[in-house]
Amino acid sequence: MSDPIHALYVRLREVIEANAGALRTIDAARFAGGTYTGQDADEMGRRAASTARVDATVTIEGRHAASPPINSSYALYSLRVSIVVARHLHVHESLLDAARDEVKALASEDALVLFEALTYPGNLTTTAAGAETGLVSGMLAEYRGSTMDVHLRTDEPGLIVTTHEFGGVLKRAQQVSATGASSGYSSGYDGGYL
Repeated sequence: MSDPIHALYVRLREVIEANAGALRTIDAARFAGGTYTGQDADEMGRRAASTARVDATVTIEGRHAASPPINSSYALYSLRVSIVVARHLHVHESLLDAARDEVKALASEDALVLFEALTYPGNLTTTAAGAETGLVSGMLAEYRGSTMDVHLRTDEPGLIVTTHEFGGVLKRAQQVSATGASSGYSSGYDGGYL
């Protein structure tokens, strides 16, 4: 059995960067990998010179309110997916209002493109290799908003970094007996944590 969190990371890259999905797909030329949270802004700007760069982070927020009791064969977890997009601003785009606004509009449109692809039922169910992501309905269930940071410079290229937040529900099988079976009930709690 593959790890559903790893499968989710793989599938997010497939949908965001490689035009995967059943419907409302993202053009493969729109985004590429190659950035990460905490990356130096200068390096991020250099990498984004040819195409917008993306990175996703999945954070488990805790058991979902609709999760069955702890002794069930599965649990539901609330999760947050943060997607960072870095867009390059050429020097003239940094200096000219109209040119800068055009890039900012494209960065804002990224939110819509990501929303349409990531919240469509089934687009995030499995990876291209068939590994299950564990997402309920194979999609992220909610869009929580975006932030935009514009880094302007007068003598060198600038950068626009947007962060898009989504929420979802992960269904995960959990051990319910000392033998590792995933069905039945055992009172043999081993003291471990989820």
